[in-house]
Amino acid sequence: IKPVKFTIGHEVLGSDEGKGYFKTPLATLHKFQGWTDSFLGFADGNKAGGIADTYITVAGKAGPVKLVGSYHTLSTDDSDVAGFDDYGTEIGFVIAGKVAGVGLSLKYAAFSADDDSGMKDTDKLWLTAETSF
Repeated sequence: IKPVKFTIGHEVLGSDEGKGYFKTPLATLHKFQGWTDSFLGFADGNKAGGIADTYITVAGKAGPVKLVGSYHTLSTDDSDVAGFDDYGTEIGFVIAGKVAGVGLSLKYAAFSADDDSGMKDTDKLWLTAETSF
């Protein structure tokens, strides 16, 4: 619905009934499984039981400023293997634009872990500047 873009998605990285892990060694999970990077750093791949990520993203512009909001609900693909159902939820926001040829971005994300998941609540804030010459 212009000028606002809505994205709804569901991504599953399975574990083949606990016999293996879905590995993406060259991937940027930051883009796909939430901005808090709560699912990075597992040497064997993703978590036992896999990851199911259901998300909605809303993006648009207010004049020259780009605005993005996202919400993820993350659960296991196989709760029998994982021993629980839900990892938690994450909400994130971005505001970005250019000032005097310098791209500026402010990004915030908060992951709220489910008590049974063994994961930690995480909040992250980024301020970035980008230029080219």
